[in-house]
Amino acid sequence: MTARHQRERRSWRLTLRGIRGALTGDMGKHVLPVPRSRKRAPQALRRLGSVVAAFAVVGAISFGSVAPAEAASTGAGYSGITPDGGYLGNYIVPDGSRAYCMDSSADWPSGATGGASVVGSLAMSTGEGLSPAVLQKLNYATANWGQTGDATQAAAVNAYVYAYTSTWAHYNGQGYATGSHYIDGNSAVQAVYNNIWSTTEANAGNVQNASAPSGSMSFSVDNNNYTGSLRVVGMPAGARVNLTLTNGVFTDSGSRTKNGVGNGTYGVRGTPPDGDSHYKISVRGDASVTSGFTYDPNVTIYYTGSQQRVIKAGTTTPYTQSWTMTASDPFERSTVFSPIATSKVDARFVAADGSFADTLKADVAPGSQPWRQFEDGTGLPVVANGTLYYVGANQPTTGALPSDAEVVGTASVTLRGPGSYKAPSVLPADHKPGFYNWVWTITAADQSLIVQANLPENYAWSDQYGLDAETHVVAAQLSATSKVPDEEVGFGHTASDVLTVSLDRGPWPMIDGQPVPAHFQNKTYWVKGDTAPTAGDAIPADAELFHTTDVTVTAPGEYHSDEITAPPTTAGFLVNVWSIVQDGAGAGYFTDWTDGWASEGEVTKVSPPTVSTEAVASVALGDETNDTAIVDGKVPAPYCGSAQPADGATSCPNTVTFAAYLQKDLGEQPVCEAANEVFNTGYVPEADQTPTPNAAQQSTPTPTPTGTPVERDPAFFYNKPVPVDDVGRFPSADVIFKKVGVYYWVATFRTGDGTVINTGECGDQKEKTVVAEDDVVTKATPRVAIGQTGHDTALVTGVVPKNATLEFALYKQTGSTPVCDASNQVTVGKPQPLPGPGEYTSADHTFTEAGTYFWVETVRNARGEITHQGKCGADGETTIVDALAKTGSDIETVPVLLGAFVLVLLGVGAVVYVKVRRQRSATK
Repeated sequence: MTARHQRERRSWRLTLRGIRGALTGDMGKHVLPVPRSRKRAPQALRRLGSVVAAFAVVGAISFGSVAPAEAASTGAGYSGITPDGGYLGNYIVPDGSRAYCMDSSADWPSGATGGASVVGSLAMSTGEGLSPAVLQKLNYATANWGQTGDATQAAAVNAYVYAYTSTWAHYNGQGYATGSHYIDGNSAVQAVYNNIWSTTEANAGNVQNASAPSGSMSFSVDNNNYTGSLRVVGMPAGARVNLTLTNGVFTDSGSRTKNGVGNGTYGVRGTPPDGDSHYKISVRGDASVTSGFTYDPNVTIYYTGSQQRVIKAGTTTPYTQSWTMTASDPFERSTVFSPIATSKVDARFVAADGSFADTLKADVAPGSQPWRQFEDGTGLPVVANGTLYYVGANQPTTGALPSDAEVVGTASVTLRGPGSYKAPSVLPADHKPGFYNWVWTITAADQSLIVQANLPENYAWSDQYGLDAETHVVAAQLSATSKVPDEEVGFGHTASDVLTVSLDRGPWPMIDGQPVPAHFQNKTYWVKGDTAPTAGDAIPADAELFHTTDVTVTAPGEYHSDEITAPPTTAGFLVNVWSIVQDGAGAGYFTDWTDGWASEGEVTKVSPPTVSTEAVASVALGDETNDTAIVDGKVPAPYCGSAQPADGATSCPNTVTFAAYLQKDLGEQPVCEAANEVFNTGYVPEADQTPTPNAAQQSTPTPTPTGTPVERDPAFFYNKPVPVDDVGRFPSADVIFKKVGVYYWVATFRTGDGTVINTGECGDQKEKTVVAEDDVVTKATPRVAIGQTGHDTALVTGVVPKNATLEFALYKQTGSTPVCDASNQVTVGKPQPLPGPGEYTSADHTFTEAGTYFWVETVRNARGEITHQGKCGADGETTIVDALAKTGSDIETVPVLLGAFVLVLLGVGAVVYVKVRRQRSATK
C-alpha cells in the first residue's frame, strides 16, 4: 500500500471514530483532529452521505482552527491515543503552568482561557458533585505528577483525572477502569498510570513528610541544691515546648513557666515549699511541631467558556502535632544554710562631729545551701550584731582584739537574704583623732526557732578584727606658717618660700609603724601689673596659676618650696597659697588647712629695670653721633624663649636698640614713624614693625608707616642690639646722618627673647639731636663753541662732613624741559675731596656737539651718602654750545654748507623729474 493510501486510510478511520464518539456523546478530547495531509479526502470518504460528510468537515475545521492569544496551548501528551482518537495530556494555561481537561464530552479548550480559581466544590459535566475525598486525590495527583513536560507522564495524569471526572465515569462509574479506558492499551502510559493510581489512592489522605514526635528533658542541679539547669534535647527541628516547673523557677525571669522554646539548656533555681526541709524540682513539657502538610480537598480550575474545563493542583495545609514530656531532679535537696556577712564602713573618714555608719552585705558561706526562702520569695530573717572599737593612733591589723581596745558603740541588723543592709549609725560621746574598727557576729542563739531549724546545729560566725574595710579614721589637725626669703626680684630671677608645720590636735596617724604623710601644696599665682594684691580669703579671678609645689610632711618642722623662675618679660607679683591636699596616702588623715590669699610674707614682687637715655644734642652733617641708655634697678635674667642664642653664645642677653627719626617739619607734635625712620639697630621689616609697648608707656618707635617714607640707607638699618647684663650706661653705635635737620631718638629695652620692656618717648628733649646744614653755590661756563672746553665751579659754605667728596655731572638737553638722568648723561667727573668750605672746580669738558648742557654737582659723605645735590637746570648751571665760533676761521664749515647745497639741488631735480613724467603720461 502506498504512503498516500495509508494516510487516506488513517484519515478515514479517524473520521469513523469521530462519528461514533458523536453518537455516544464522549468525544474524548480532539475527537476530530485536522488530518496531517492537507489534500482532499479519499474517494471512499466522498461517497458518504451529505450529513455525515458535512459533520466530519465541520469537526475538522473546528478542531484545526488557530487558538486565540489567551487560549490554553497544547502541552505534553499524545494525540489519537483515546479509543476515539482523542488527545490525552496537559495544556499550558496563560499563567504558564500545566492543567488537565476534566470534561471529556466537551470541545477542547481552544477559546480564551480565564484565570485560576481554587475551588473546594466541583461537579462533573453531567452534574454529579465530586466528593472531598476525590478532590483531595485530584489535588495530590496533579501536584506530584502534573507539572511535567513528559508526554507519557502527562497522559497518565490526564487518565487519572478522567477516572473521576469524564463522561465515561458518569456512565461506567468512577475508578481505575475508567482511567484505563482512555489509555486504550498504551503500555507505557498504562504503567505510569498504575503507579499514580496506587500511590495516590494510598497516600492522598495522609500527612505528608511529617516528623515523628521525640525529645527528652533532664536536670543538672548544683550541690547547693538551689541552682542548676534544665536541658531539653532530641526534639525535631522547629519543635517548641512550653515548660512548667514544680518547686522551682527559671533564673532569667523568676517565673515557673517558659513557653515556646526549643532544644537547649535553661537555668533554674529551686524554690522549696514552706515547712519542708527537703524537696525535689520537676518539670512538665508540652511540645508541638509544625512538620509536613496535608493536601486540601480542592483543585485549581480554569474555564474556557463552554469548552472543557482544565484543572491542576490546589492548596495544602501545614500539619502540627503535639506531645508531652516530663523530668525530675533525681536527688532530694536540703534547705539548711550558713549565713555570713561582709561589711564596709560608709565613710572611712569621719568628721569630728559626724556619726559612724556601716553597711553589711549578706551571703552564705562557701559550700552552703542557698539562703532559705519562704514560698513568697522572702528570706528567713537572720540577726547580725556589730561592735565599734576605738584603737588609737595605729591602723589596726587583723588578728586578736587588743586588750586596750575601747568599745564606743553597738548596732544590730536583720538580714533577709543575700544583699546589702545599712546598719544603724553610732555617735560616740568623744570623737578622738585616731582609728575605729567594727566587728560583726551571727550566732544561732540570737535567732528565732524557725531560723535555728534551718541553720547548722550551734551555728556561730564572726568577722575578723582589724579589717581595713571596717575601719574609720578621725583626722589629726595640722597648721603651718610660711615666709618668702626675697620680697622683690627681677624678671627671670628665682623665688621660693619656706613652710613651718605644727601638729595641733591628736596623735600623728601611723600605718604599719610608719607615719602617714601629709600632702602640703603651694600654689604660686601670678598677678600682672604694678598694684600689689590685697590679702583676703578668695583668690581673685585675674590671678593665674603659675607653679605648684608639692611637699610631703611626715612630722612637724620646716619645709621648702621649689625654686621657681619669675616671668622673664612681665612685671607683677608672685603670690604663694599653701594648703593641705586630700589625696594620695595621706588623704583624709588630716583636717583641711589653707593660709589664705596674699598673706603677709607670701608675696614676691617681680620688677622691671628703669631705663633713661641721653642723646648728643647737636652735630654737623656727616659727623658721628649716638644715643646712650642708662639702666638701673632690677635687670632681667638672660632669656631666650623660642629664640636661639647667637653663634658662640650660651644664652640670650637683654638688649637695648636705638632708632632715630628725621622730623619733616618742626610742628608741635613730634613724629616717630616708619615713614621718617632713618636709623634702627634692631631693624625688622616694615610689616613687622609694630612693637609691644611697655606697661608704663604706650608710644611705639616703629609703627606701621602712614606717609611717604624717607630714603633709607640699608647701612643704617641692621640687627645689632647692645647687650645689657647689669645696671650701667650703654651707648648706641656711632652714626652719621645724611640729612640736616632735627632727629629724635627712641631707645628700646628688650629681654633676650625680644620682648619690649621699656620704650623711650618720641619727642623727649633728652633724645634730640640737631644735624647742621651745609651750603653749595655753583657757576658753570655759560657759552662755548664746538670744540671748546667748559667747566662748573662750586662755592661750598657752612658745615662740611668729614671726608666728604664733590662730584660734577654733565647732561645734554633734547627738549624744553630740563632732564638729568642716565638717558642724557654726557659725563660724570671723578669725585674730588671736599675738606671744608671753599671754591671747587670740575674738570674741563671739550664739547663736540652744539646744544644746551646742564651741570649738576653732588656732595657725598664718607659713606657715599648724598648730602647735597644740585638741581637740574638751576640758574648758573647751563652751558650753551654754538655751532660756529665767534672768532677764527670758518673753513671748517665749508664742507657742511656745500653738502647742504648739493642736497637742495638734488631735491629740486627730483621734483622737476616727477612733474615732467606726469605731463608725458597725460599727453599719452
